[in-house]
Amino acid sequence: MFVRRPFLIILVALSLPFTAMAIPPQVEMSKLDSMRVMRAVEARAEVGREQALEKNIKPEEYVVGPGDEIILSLWGQISESYPLEVTPEGKVLIPDVGEILVGELTLEQAEKKILKAVRARYKNVDASVSLSKIRKFRVFVVGAVNVPGTYTATGVDRVSMLIDQAGGYAPGASERNVEVKRGDSTVVSADLLRFTINGDLENNPYVRNGDVVAVPMCLDSVGVFGAVSTEGYYELKEGDRVSDLVELAGGLVRDVHMEQAELVRFREDGKTTQRISIDLAGAVVRREPEHNMVLQSDDVLLVRHIPGWHPEHLVEVLGEVYYQGHYSIEKNKTYLSEVIERAGGFKPDASLAEAKLVRTIYEDILDPEFERLRKMLVADMSEEEYEYFKIKSRQQRGLVVVDFEKLFLLNDKGQDVLLKRGDIIEIPAVRKTIDVSGQVNDPGAVSYKPGRDLDYYIAQAGGYNWNARKGRVRVIRGSTGQWLKPSKVKRLEPGDTIFVPEKPERDYWGYFKDFMKVSAEIATVILVIQQVTK
Repeated sequence: MFVRRPFLIILVALSLPFTAMAIPPQVEMSKLDSMRVMRAVEARAEVGREQALEKNIKPEEYVVGPGDEIILSLWGQISESYPLEVTPEGKVLIPDVGEILVGELTLEQAEKKILKAVRARYKNVDASVSLSKIRKFRVFVVGAVNVPGTYTATGVDRVSMLIDQAGGYAPGASERNVEVKRGDSTVVSADLLRFTINGDLENNPYVRNGDVVAVPMCLDSVGVFGAVSTEGYYELKEGDRVSDLVELAGGLVRDVHMEQAELVRFREDGKTTQRISIDLAGAVVRREPEHNMVLQSDDVLLVRHIPGWHPEHLVEVLGEVYYQGHYSIEKNKTYLSEVIERAGGFKPDASLAEAKLVRTIYEDILDPEFERLRKMLVADMSEEEYEYFKIKSRQQRGLVVVDFEKLFLLNDKGQDVLLKRGDIIEIPAVRKTIDVSGQVNDPGAVSYKPGRDLDYYIAQAGGYNWNARKGRVRVIRGSTGQWLKPSKVKRLEPGDTIFVPEKPERDYWGYFKDFMKVSAEIATVILVIQQVTK
């Protein structure tokens, strides 16, 4: 059993006679590359490992070759078992029967040939053939892999397993045009990307004795975007059609517009493009050649969605209702009051004064003045412009004007609004405090007392701090977010915030120096005038 310790791995690496893994000492390897090399060394050293089978071996698929061991069992007049190892020439030697050529035959064909010879020699004897040991052989992996070289494989190993042993693909390697060159000069293609996507084993063939697995670089690609499962660019294989590209992209999604696809293709000048309409039903469903076009390098397939497919007509209710969650609505039929009723109505702690309806799907109305002010410095704005900019900046996008108190307490149906999909109804809990922040000694939340004025809450917060700017105190309404002067507030309400700003820093020494400088300049001017008038 292979012991996984660093020094033993290094000894094994040094003892194995291969040159493909030799690394020039001046080349610095990344940690990932080093791990891949060590992984390949382990794979080479584990020559005696037990092969894990992906499934039962099918006699009609497994190809017999040198090193395989077959058990021939006889019973009846003769009861005997013979282990038959396939020789390097591809033959098995059966006592009293002779040599039989089984190399390059499937296990099923080899079994029939052996049984035919045995029954011709022995009468009234039953016989069976089974595979008892899988051969090991060498396969060459070359091209765009991290560690090209020679690797040990078995008759049940596939191309992808050999590429894994070779450290995986190098950057830019092809996954669809891998070639397996057989010993008889035939070439088998392996499309490992298609195998990875849909598990088609035909695109990931078994390897055989002496195979050369050649991994080229990826040269051509095509793109697909829109109503498919996985958008992007995919490697192009010669002969690929529209249906092949859609399959690589995971297929079409439910809301695909079958008649609105188009293929964008470069003309011969390599600069301008042409658009070709594609009937996806004919290309993907019926596979008709006139619609299922052969793709060219750099083609891009654009697949459209059906507009407005199965829109979810839902709104969401959050906060102080008995049944929060999503509710269905009918377009231009369902009102706010109906959804609140379906949500069980308001809980006792619901704050209708602070409740709001937010529309998440709405048309943006461009405000040219606000856009102009956004590009200006605050110092360059007039007082009116700055005030307008502050108000618009604080305004919540999508907020629908609804007076919940008038609607639900006074039954004012003029406040009831039609809901649209995506609307969010927020019902906060009543806040039973007034927040005092800024330049006070103990900023924080103060319990609400009906009828109390601003001075009471500031006193409860420890009074003004030494640097409080008392003349600029503001009340921020919890329900609207408005900033108001205390003289404009008739009654404080739960959830309001009292903000006490800080006095601006003053450089009195700087003021004195500026005063003296200006005074000196004035005195100088006066002296000059006196001299001139004499």
